[in-house]
Amino acid sequence: MKLLVDQNISYRIIPLLLPAYPEIYHICDFGLINADDQAIFMFGRENAFNAVITCDDDFVRLLNVMGPAAKIDLAAHWKCFYNPDCGNTAA
Repeated sequence: MKLLVDQNISYRIIPLLLPAYPEIYHICDFGLINADDQAIFMFGRENAFNAVITCDDDFVRLLNVMGPAAKIDLAAHWKCFYNPDCGNTAA
């Protein structure tokens, strides 16, 4: 499974998940750190990612509005245990 991690989740999570998901990437790996949600969604679609992992509800909305992509069939909405700057931090 090819996963794309959004900017609101720290890139530091990648090494923790890499053993289980060898094709996990952070958007900063592709120079998309300042890209808007739709650009990231389209990048994921065009580059055969299976899921976008995010703390942002907008990806779920994009998935509902734009329909499932060729590969993106999941927009995982995580609580931000790993990134306290997200604003959705679990206590």
